[in-house]
Amino acid sequence: MNRQATAARTGTRLVVGAIVYCRHYAMPARVTRISGTFVYLIRPSGLQWRSARVAVRPATDWEHKQYRALAKLQTQRERGLRSLT
Repeated sequence: MNRQATAARTGTRLVVGAIVYCRHYAMPARVTRISGTFVYLIRPSGLQWRSARVAVRPATDWEHKQYRALAKLQTQRERGLRSLT
């Protein structure tokens, strides 16, 4: 079992800026705000949502890799759109 999965099972505290996995949306995201029982999340594409804290866990190594790949893809898309104008 990897370190992130172990941390998720032991109830590690969430912090702003952490990459996490949201069970409701079934995808990794970055924490932008924590307010009571809710965690506010954002994806590289700009998609934002609020999820219950209990539905969020620290991302695994694979989910971190997935998030970085999505961020890279989004950067390339934005660069491509700018070159069209």
